[in-house]
Amino acid sequence: MIENKKNKSVYLRVLHTCMFIGFIIILWVLFQERDYYGFFNEQPHFLRENWTVTYGNATHEDVTLPARYEEIKEKQIKVTNRLPKIEQDGMRLAFFSRQKAADVYIDGVIRVSYNNDKTRLFGTSTASAYVIVPLFREDSGKTVEIIYSSASGKMLGKLDEVLLCEERAVYRYVIRKGLIGMILAIIVCIIGIELVLISVFSNTKGNNTKALFYLGIFALFLAFWFIMQSRMRQMYLDNQFVAAATAELMLRLLPIPFVAFFYFLIDGKYAEIFRTMSFLFTVNIVGTVALQFAGVMTLEESAIISIALIMICAIIIQGISVYEYSQTQTSQMKAMNIGALVLIIFAALEALSDNMNGKYLGQFICVGLIIFVLIMGYEEMNRLVVSTREAKVLEETTKAKTQFLANMSHEIRTPLNAICGMADVLEQKKLPTESLEYIQTIQSAANNLTGMLNNFLDYSRMESGKMEIVENEYSTMSLLQDCLKITRYRLEDKNILLREDISNLLPTALVGDSVRIRQVLTNILNNAVKYTDQGEIELVVNWERTGDDRGILRVVVKDTGRGIKEADFDKLFGAFSQVDKKRNHSIEGSGLGLAICKMLMDLMGGKIFFQSTYGVGTKFTVELPQKIADATPVGKSAKAKDKMSTEDRFLKAIDAYVMVVDDNTMNLQVAQVMLESMGFQVCTCNSGARALEILEKEQTFDIIFMDYYMPDMNGMEVSKRIRDIGSSFTDNVPIIALTAESDEEVKEKLLRAGMNDVLVKPLEMEKLCNMIRTWLPAEKMEV
Repeated sequence: MIENKKNKSVYLRVLHTCMFIGFIIILWVLFQERDYYGFFNEQPHFLRENWTVTYGNATHEDVTLPARYEEIKEKQIKVTNRLPKIEQDGMRLAFFSRQKAADVYIDGVIRVSYNNDKTRLFGTSTASAYVIVPLFREDSGKTVEIIYSSASGKMLGKLDEVLLCEERAVYRYVIRKGLIGMILAIIVCIIGIELVLISVFSNTKGNNTKALFYLGIFALFLAFWFIMQSRMRQMYLDNQFVAAATAELMLRLLPIPFVAFFYFLIDGKYAEIFRTMSFLFTVNIVGTVALQFAGVMTLEESAIISIALIMICAIIIQGISVYEYSQTQTSQMKAMNIGALVLIIFAALEALSDNMNGKYLGQFICVGLIIFVLIMGYEEMNRLVVSTREAKVLEETTKAKTQFLANMSHEIRTPLNAICGMADVLEQKKLPTESLEYIQTIQSAANNLTGMLNNFLDYSRMESGKMEIVENEYSTMSLLQDCLKITRYRLEDKNILLREDISNLLPTALVGDSVRIRQVLTNILNNAVKYTDQGEIELVVNWERTGDDRGILRVVVKDTGRGIKEADFDKLFGAFSQVDKKRNHSIEGSGLGLAICKMLMDLMGGKIFFQSTYGVGTKFTVELPQKIADATPVGKSAKAKDKMSTEDRFLKAIDAYVMVVDDNTMNLQVAQVMLESMGFQVCTCNSGARALEILEKEQTFDIIFMDYYMPDMNGMEVSKRIRDIGSSFTDNVPIIALTAESDEEVKEKLLRAGMNDVLVKPLEMEKLCNMIRTWLPAEKMEV
């Protein structure tokens, strides 16, 4: 462990060092003149001197380009100069037109007209772009006039330098101006894609991965914004208006993933503040686009509104970040504060960069955002690694817990099997009343223990995600009467009335997981029995049709029991919890029943809720969507027909011969006593090998009961060997698996191995009888 920590520390130090060196290199390259890069060595000729600017009121002034002037309300301005000697045809005059249309005249004759009239989709503004004017030798010494036009009636206060060179030199100049920024944009794009992919395909889910996802989206938006607003864009995009409009829209969209990132970074705190910010950004996007469409204000002109809104939200986020760090001292809040400080510094440099002749347009903020994304991306990745490691440990712990519970279940069920089995056998004997009461007490305690054991296993399976819902067709009345029968049995010692009100409209057969539905209803009814000392319990069942082949099964269980305090409502569906412990300390239970009901209902797509008045009673309601298998209403006659008969629970066998295979002597003894009490001849085997030896000589058994867990050969292997013998007897003899596992996956595995059915331990006389009735020929049972 110490070695692992040391290695991790070394790795982090190396990574931090590499990141720091990388930032220094980026900044160093950014501030270089970049005049020595081979391909870029050829320098264009700049026409900077002797320019005259003429305004709309006929006033004029001499300037040197690039020139800055106060923003003026002019629709047009004109700049003029005299061209130097043009050495060859194919030379180009090039200049950057900032959000203005431009007409270029040579000696009063128009040479080039640049505007977005043909490609503009809405509004009146013209996108910024390089205007390239072809020149010829005869243009030497002629007057060049550039007339800038603004549809908005305002002129931005900047005139860029004018180049005179070959066409290839113009593009080299444009590339040189934007190359570093484009590289930075590509870096940001790669980082964004990596963060999104890592968050999407991460094994762990939660606020950590959501924060990482939105940080990645933020980085992608940022990269796209820079690509769309770069001066290089006319080299890879035809429609400059669409590019400019897209860049402006991306500027307004950028804060949304950033706000979402920070929201999930702080685990969803201050939800109202973040919802308000998101709403404001949405309104800003819709509003500024509407103004552009209406021709009231261009996206460029309304950018000041967006920037002000971003600054306000940035201050709020920074304030929350500082406060959260002061309260929690967490590493992510520390990283957030450092990243925000870097952003502020580079934003300030970006604001000042316009005074540097636009040399680094957008690159400062891009570098600042790259550093921010790297800092936060590294921090969130580190958190994700920790979360993944914790999730793996949790998974291993859950797996070990599940295995422990499975082993514990098997070990507990062995003596429990003996208790339940022997108690069932003794109950059939003609014993004194007092002794019979003792036996019934033993049975009740054993049944409670079995129920708690099943709850532990079910909860463990659901917690580890291994619980499966297996849908099948079932009789609605049989299911309900099974639940009522168990409830009546538990009410034998209580003076409580059990009422039932089952709708006549209930379909005869539905499709769903009858085992889990029965478990939920039995748990709720048992709860009513446990917490009701007098009065009544009522079961109300209704059916609400929602389609041709489906509807909602609504079951209500009302009692006049102790009720639940309002303060305990939130605890009711919690695991291992029992409300009002002082009052209910004598009530048996693991505290898992209702928690399992809630989890099962969620798995089946249903709902469970309750109403309770302390000291008066409780009402539980279950609503479960089900498909219809047989839409015939049950009706009163069907209800009477489906009710459990009062026939004898046990059967008597006539000249029937069974084999029981189990490695545990106690289990063999229990099975033998129970089967012999029904009149069976019983052959017991303590291993699969012994069973195979007997079956090679004797093949007269009516049923074989086979334990699943056995050393050397387990029940599945023995069953396969029996089927492989290939005789008519071994192909057809019913093999019933005996197992402590109630998992559907285990049952399916046993059936695929050649077994016919599964009987879950501990053995109960009634369940054993029902299994035998299914597989024993009718002529061998006493009618």
